Amino acid sequence: QDPNSLQVRATAAALEIWGEGEPGREVIAHPVCKGKYRPFSSAKGEQLFGCFRHSAMRKQRIARTGLLDGWASFDQWPPPQPEVEEAQPETTKR
Repeated sequence: QDPNSLQVRATAAALEIWGEGEPGREVIAHPVCKGKYRPFSSAKGEQLFGCFRHSAMRKQRIARTGLLDGWASFDQWPPPQPEVEEAQPETTKR
């Protein structure tokens, strides 16, 4: 892997903050959820604050303590719009 790629540099920066030892040689000191974050649930369209496993817990923490320093507001994502079906052009029989 290219040592100057954005992913390698981002990982090294994270390890400097949360890791132990030399950047690039240790792992982040706490388990990291591998669930994918979506701003809104696909089933109900309700706003989520983390993956489907951790959203409720994070929502409670944000309500209690506010956003962490440096976090962007979750309102940055617009709610999903209802899907509009495209009209099919009429076909004429000959």
